Amino acid sequence: MVWRSWACAVCVVATLAFFWRSKKSSKFNQDVAHENFDYLSKWGLDYASAMVDSYFYGYLHLVLPPNLADNVGFEKRVQMYKRDQKLTDNPFPNKMFVVVHKSGFSPNSYEDELPDVFWARNKLVFDVEGRSGIRRRTYQSPVYRVKTNFDSPSEINVVVEGAQCLRQLYESSLRNPVVKEFSGKIIQTFMDKMTEKIENDPQCRGKCELIFLDDSPGSEHAGRAGYEWLASELIRRTLPKKSS
Repeated sequence: MVWRSWACAVCVVATLAFFWRSKKSSKFNQDVAHENFDYLSKWGLDYASAMVDSYFYGYLHLVLPPNLADNVGFEKRVQMYKRDQKLTDNPFPNKMFVVVHKSGFSPNSYEDELPDVFWARNKLVFDVEGRSGIRRRTYQSPVYRVKTNFDSPSEINVVVEGAQCLRQLYESSLRNPVVKEFSGKIIQTFMDKMTEKIENDPQCRGKCELIFLDDSPGSEHAGRAGYEWLASELIRRTLPKKSS
């Protein structure tokens, strides 16, 4: 996997080199920068593609399929968690939901933002096979109880988290105006390519769903409204559709 780390490094260096050249020639030539971004994206060498590879091969592809540490896989871990926590009677999909915030910012806990709707349960804790000098790595996936507006069932349970790499992008954009300028395009490209990569991988397909949340300032889903919409979307994807 060392080559993937080098590949990501080359992607970032190449992208910044293009942006730096554009900035040097005319303070910042937006047209040239967009053209360079699109060209690099075509070959998977842009900022977003590098994040997709890093997040997919460095995280999702480790925690979703069965691995050498326990040979269980994410679906069975959720089933074991439901049994141990006595949640087998509540709707609880055997998959992970990853929220792609358009702003890039994801909170430390969704419970902190909307405690009357999201309630954090015990985390789903498990080990995966070691890498990079660590024999076994321990991961924790957040589990939430989400209240519904229906009489029955009164709640659902889900594994849901924000994409960590986008939080890092957000923090970078606070210090780098060029990154801030391109954040929207980077995040949309990340969403599109990550969705495609999950769907094209038989070991991950059906075990992870992305949810795009437009929480950008001024949007109808900014602030509390966005978390309320997220809860509704999780409910919609979890509960079976009512027959007409």
